[in-house]
Amino acid sequence: MDQSIYNDCVFENVDFFFPVPGMAVFENCSFINVDARQFICNEIELINCTFSGRFRKVVLNASTLTSESNYTKAKINRIINNDFRDVKFEDFGFRGGVDLEGQKLPMNNGFVYIKNGKGFLDEKRIESSKITDQQKNRC
Repeated sequence: MDQSIYNDCVFENVDFFFPVPGMAVFENCSFINVDARQFICNEIELINCTFSGRFRKVVLNASTLTSESNYTKAKINRIINNDFRDVKFEDFGFRGGVDLEGQKLPMNNGFVYIKNGKGFLDEKRIESSKITDQQKNRC
């Protein structure tokens, strides 16, 4: 299957609803006030794009296993230098190794970026183990 390529496109006030949108590259595109829902983006590449609107039940994968390789080799999707600061995420996931430091992410509405998730959780487990029974009873 061939990959569709979109360069310097503007998608404004668009309602995107595709369970599996297919293979496409979006480069230098603007997605303005879009409503994207129920997307599983296994073969979408996003390079230097800007987004605003809502993403609901969306998964953006940087790598997926391909049937051509008998599910033993990952296809790498380029997700590079995108601006998601004006997106409201609801049940959204970056998966498969998306470089989050290479994206502009919203830092409000309950969104938090933790660089080292395992280290953060390990630290919190140690802190919580130090809470005394008396402190627990006050909660």
